[in-house]
Parts: sequence; C-alpha cells; structure tokens
Amino acid sequence: MPRYLRGELVEPVKPIIFYIDRNTPGYLVPYFIDGVNEWRRAFEKAGFKNAITALPEPPADDTTYSLEDVRFSYISYKASPIPNAYGPSVCDPRSGEIISSRVAVFHNIMDLIQRWYFAMCATNDPAARQFPLSRDVMGRLVKNVITHEVGHALGLRHNFAGSSTYDVDSIRNPAFVKANGFGASVMDYMRFNYVVQPEDKMPVELLLPNLGVYDFFAIEWGYRYWPEFKSPKAEADSLERWVSAKRKDERLIFGKETDLHDPRFQSEDVGSNAAKAGELGMKNLRTAMLHFDEWMTAMKADDIYYGQQYRSMLGRYHNYLNHALRTLGGRYNNEDALPSENMPAFIPVSKAKQEEAVAFLEQYIMHYPEWLFPPKITDKAGFIFDRDGAEPFAVALSKFFMAYSRILQNEVVAGDKGYHASTLFDRIYSSVYGKLAKGQPVNEFDRLLQRTLLASMISNAASKAGFSKDVSVQLLILIGKVQAGCKAGMPLAKDVLTKAHLQSMADMITIWETGTGQGLLANK
Repeated sequence: MPRYLRGELVEPVKPIIFYIDRNTPGYLVPYFIDGVNEWRRAFEKAGFKNAITALPEPPADDTTYSLEDVRFSYISYKASPIPNAYGPSVCDPRSGEIISSRVAVFHNIMDLIQRWYFAMCATNDPAARQFPLSRDVMGRLVKNVITHEVGHALGLRHNFAGSSTYDVDSIRNPAFVKANGFGASVMDYMRFNYVVQPEDKMPVELLLPNLGVYDFFAIEWGYRYWPEFKSPKAEADSLERWVSAKRKDERLIFGKETDLHDPRFQSEDVGSNAAKAGELGMKNLRTAMLHFDEWMTAMKADDIYYGQQYRSMLGRYHNYLNHALRTLGGRYNNEDALPSENMPAFIPVSKAKQEEAVAFLEQYIMHYPEWLFPPKITDKAGFIFDRDGAEPFAVALSKFFMAYSRILQNEVVAGDKGYHASTLFDRIYSSVYGKLAKGQPVNEFDRLLQRTLLASMISNAASKAGFSKDVSVQLLILIGKVQAGCKAGMPLAKDVLTKAHLQSMADMITIWETGTGQGLLANK
C-alpha cells in the first residue's frame, strides 16, 4: 500500500484472470490472450501492473476448476453460425463488484469481420484480398473483438463518441495514428480505418482499432483506489467532479449509442467530419469495385461468398450515407453535463458542415453510381437492382428529405446563422426535378427518386407536423411546381415510359388534391 500511494506500480493481490476455452482453435489462443492482456496498459494508469491476464483453460481432469463455477472468468468459443460476440459480467448486487465474466465468441464472427476488412481495407492491405484470410490476419482481427468484449466485462459501455474524436486528416497520418490510434475508445464500433488511402502508406497494423485515451481514463476512474475518502458519498462526489473536469477534453466525452441526434455518436464511423470521411470511404470503395471481380477470382471465391462480399460493399456505401445524414439537423448534446458545468443543452451543427453534408448526399443519393453496379458483377452476385438495390436509395432519399424536421428544431437556437429547411427543400427539388419540364428521358433510377420524393412531400404537406414554420405552404408550392413541370414535359417527351411517368405523377397530385380519381377518368 505505501508503494501504491507513492505512485509506484504494484501487483494486485487478486488479479483478473480469463481462461480460454480449450475448444478454441489452437492458432487463435495466443490472439485471445493478447486481446485480454491489451488492457494491462490501462490498468497501469490506475496504478496496477499485471492486473489482468489470460491463460489456457486447465486440463479436463483438474478438479479445482470448472467452467460452470461462477468464480472463474472465461472466454468460450462457440461453433455457431451467429456472427457475433458478447462480454457480460456477473456482479455482486450488494456492492457492484464484478465477480466474473462469461465472454463468448461465435465462430461466424470470423466470416463477418473478414467481409468488413475486405470492404474497408482491401485497397490498403493486399492480405485482405485472400480467402480465407491468413491465420495471422484473422488472429489480429479476432484479437480486437476480444479486447472490445473484455472491455464490457470490465464494466465499460459502448462509447459511440470514441470514433469521432480526431479530424480526418490526422487519422490518415501514420505518425499520428501510431501515437493516438484513430479513435479515442475501442468500445466504439469503429471497426477499421476506412479513410486511409494507398498514398498515405499506413502500416497495416494501424488500420485496426486499439485502446484509446478514453479507455485509459475510464479504467482509472473505475479501478483506482482512493483511500483518502471516508465515505462512498465523498468518493462519488470527487469522481463526479473529475469527470466534469475531464469533459473539457473532447477526447474524453462519452456518447450514448441511443442518441439519435448527435452526429458524433454513431456506429461504424471514423473521423470528426462524416462527409469528408465518407468521400474518402467512397474513393476506396470505387477502387475496390474496379478490381472486385479480379480479386474475387484470385481468391477462388465461390458464388455464395462472391455475392455476400458484394453486398458487404453495398452496405458500406449506405453506411457512409447514413453517417452524413445524421449531420443534417444534428446537434451536439450536453444532456449529461452537470449544472455546475454551465453548458447549453445542445449546440446545433454549423451551417457550413451541414452544407458540406448536403453536397455529399446529393452526389451519392441523387446520381446513379454506375461504378457500384457493373453488370458483370451484379449478374455473378445474383443481384437485381429493382429487387435488391432500389429500396435503400428510396429510404436514403426519404431520410434526406425528412431531415427538415430536425433542422426546424435547430432554427429555434441557431436562427439566421443556421441551416434552413427551405434551403434543403430547394436543393433537393432542383436536383430531383430540375429537368422535369424539358421532357427529357427519365431513366429508371430518376423515376424512383421522383416518385419517392413526391410521396414524401404529399404526406408531409398534409401532416400536422408540417404546419411549423410554414412547411406545409412550402411543400404545397413545390408540389404545384412538380405538377406544372409534368404537364409541361408530357408533350415534349418522346419515349413512352417518360410520358407515362410524368402523367402518373401529375395524376397522383390531382387525386391527392381532389380526394378522388373520378375526375381523371371523366377527363380521359
């Protein structure tokens, strides 16, 4: 104790020990152990060395150990198709002390992380283009899974603020990432560093997340011994003040996974600017798609894996859209701040950052990405756009449009300095319907967008939610412009599909306005 109080590292009397299931494939056992031992560095911040360790499970004939004994913590390997892992804790309800943990890794987590690694890192790591991945690469990926789940076992929740801590340029810098990682917490779902470009020459080991500055603080907060406090209340008050002081450092902010408004608190993202990070992610996706069939052929991927991996690429595309969508009408929440911190309840995202997000979304929602759907690949993957690919774009456009409701809420605080719903409406309308009156051919993708947006405008113009800030009036004007554009374009349209599409949208508006289709039938 005197050595501990002098600031020296000491070994705890009762270290945390995880036993590794003897059914775990032998090549993975060292990586499981490394994943657990990674937390030793955090415990050293709390004053303890060798505080946590992992060991192979004792032999089956060892009568002093049992997997079912609650006193022992272990990591089990489950031969299951479930692509997941978990890290719960068994706690003493009287004191809150964590007694033990039952971390589990399901076999098919390896299939999932392999596909993620290819989709995000194949342009930067040639080893990601192997199938199956080498044992070394797979071991390093699984090690990260273990580190995350053991973090839960130690009492840490998901911290979805961890991935948005650093600016995008910094996490493309190998020296910066080596010193800081590319996020503040391994307890975020930040997966891999997808903004890195080949010209950045990032060492492949730095493409994976690791313990961040938040994790070190969280373990110290939870595990450091404070003998100077004479009551639990005194200790709790001190810890509370410590958190308030640390929150001034943005790297130490905690973000709830249930927060749907703060763009910092998201899953699967990296970097402090979703549009900028998304653009770089799209650049890597585009490069990977140029070589997709070539790499899959070299990997000797069967038809099932080929289709699964292609759909993983599409999933990344829409993840990048969703990250930027959260920026629109976003707000930086301070709901967990104490009154003594004197912070506003929330701060709206800046107008400039929202405009940047709108430009990104316009580019990747409003324009058909031919590079993402080359027929040679979609045919081989068994992918049909009408059946498999159209709905996600319709959903993305609806989310893009519906962001107006969050923007309106922010206008109360931001006023004239903020981004306005009317600006969003004009931008989306111009992009989707700008050439309507010219009678030019409307392709299948644009017909999808035009029908989706019209349905959203009609439903919101008639909604009570649209009364605020004259939204209903603005939408009625835009709907009228769509109807006028359709009527002007119909005589000029030369192909049957475009003419029928324009007629159907005009009829849709008339039916909504009159409440019946009888007038249309009479006129025709």
